[in-house]
Amino acid sequence: MRKWTEEELRFVQEHYQTMTYAEIAQRLGRTENAVRNLCHERGWKKVRPWTPEEDALLKELYGKFQEHRFLDAVAKELGRSRAAVACRANELGLTRMDRPRAMDAVLKTIKAPSRYARTRNGLGVLTAGGFREDLGIYVRSRWEANYARYLNWLKEQGKVKEWQYEPETFEFPHIKRGTRFYTPDFRVVWADGTVEYHEVKGYMDQKSRTALKRMARYYPNVKIVVIDRNTYQDIRRKLCRLIPGWEEPNGKLPSFWSEAEEAILKELWESGVPVAEIARRLGRSENAVAVRAQRKGFRRPAASRKAG
Repeated sequence: MRKWTEEELRFVQEHYQTMTYAEIAQRLGRTENAVRNLCHERGWKKVRPWTPEEDALLKELYGKFQEHRFLDAVAKELGRSRAAVACRANELGLTRMDRPRAMDAVLKTIKAPSRYARTRNGLGVLTAGGFREDLGIYVRSRWEANYARYLNWLKEQGKVKEWQYEPETFEFPHIKRGTRFYTPDFRVVWADGTVEYHEVKGYMDQKSRTALKRMARYYPNVKIVVIDRNTYQDIRRKLCRLIPGWEEPNGKLPSFWSEAEEAILKELWESGVPVAEIARRLGRSENAVAVRAQRKGFRRPAASRKAG
């Protein structure tokens, strides 16, 4: 099989969302299957955005079709999958309590393990992959989304200069079968200019282990940092309430106080910052803030005590 050149790879990556496999194959003198297999290996998946016209039609059809055939009928009418229709209906807030069977069908679909389910509006549950509006990118998991937010937080602290999501793919020369390419999750440039590639892995499967071994063999000067379950949970435990947009499976942030939160609370409390403002910054209730400050023995300035 003819090896893909850098120019061809760049062309496919730039156009796979807007051109068909057949069109790309014709432009490059390749077969359609070769282009499709390349995109599959690299994880370049087509994402078909919803147009305003489709949204308007979805809203119209939601009220038109009977409850027991809502998803099937709308999916057929729009040329979309059941999962895609369910997710979009949930995103647009179309599910209604007066149509329980339609609502149940939507929620059952989006709660199933599916990369199509992606956002919540109070009814659904945010699952793995999908577009994150606050990040402006598509990610493959909730962990990746949260880690991207963590990198943004580090950037605000001046510790990270910049980061990118899946910007580069490494090829393993002479490997004919199995894992031939590897795309790290994040390229991170630290404030001092050091470049690292971070891989978010809650579970290390055999394919991932092989890819990391081959990276060490073929690219020994490229530093790969694995964000495993322990590392992720440590970040979650310390910073989840300080990082805007942090996601949890049930939509609720953990109630424990981290050392970082308590340090911020102490600084703000003893500086006389109003309780309401402290609560807003920490994402907690005013009562939770006041009780924690009292338990830790933090003292307000004299002027604040008199004003209170």
